Amino acid sequence: MKPFKKFYSLQSKRNIVLVEGARTPFLMSGTQFNDYSPYDLGRLAIKGLIDKLNLDPKLIDYVVMGNVIQEVKTSNVARESALGAGIPLSTPAHTVTMACISSNQAIASGIGAILSGNAQMVVCGGTETMSDVPIRWNRKMRKKMLSARKMKSTFDYFKLLKGVTIKDFMPEAPAISEFSTNEVMVTLLIDSVKLLIFPKENKMNILLDLILLQKKHLIMVISLILCQSMLFQKRKNLK
Repeated sequence: MKPFKKFYSLQSKRNIVLVEGARTPFLMSGTQFNDYSPYDLGRLAIKGLIDKLNLDPKLIDYVVMGNVIQEVKTSNVARESALGAGIPLSTPAHTVTMACISSNQAIASGIGAILSGNAQMVVCGGTETMSDVPIRWNRKMRKKMLSARKMKSTFDYFKLLKGVTIKDFMPEAPAISEFSTNEVMVTLLIDSVKLLIFPKENKMNILLDLILLQKKHLIMVISLILCQSMLFQKRKNLK
């Protein structure tokens, strides 16, 4: 691994700047990106950035990427994407997950690496696909499949299938809700907006509650409300 270097101290006045960005297009799931994994999309974006800047990959000190639904073969997708884009093996990389703001957290982690003097140039971003999410068997079937590795005869396999029903063959898709609270991401977003922006008994809170009751994941609407409310608060403070 590349040894950490102290480029400048925490007392330095040097600014951290965003140099350039690159991304793959937004597409509907199950269309042109149907055969691409998060690793593929990540490496294409990083490679595009390197080519765009005509940058020597050896100058990159660290790579951080956000990802929510992890593919088991590329759990550290930042590392895999970096290698796939031509960044040297000696460059460290790690993946962060923080629901919908995983890529934002990746940027914050990159800034932290620079502030601490552990890096000078960091590639930050995120990668995700809804076209090929990892779907698995339920726990009962997973346990039986793991036990199957120890089977030695045909009779043992028949014994293993005892108690298995058709329902057990139904796959499990990744959950969109938080495991501990059972809250979905948009609910948490709306609650955050209500707590940070609007006072109690506000009409806007009633609107947000109605959106929740209708179970519409209107992220763009919520973002618009948030931006407008912040602008309103700013104007109010100026007065």
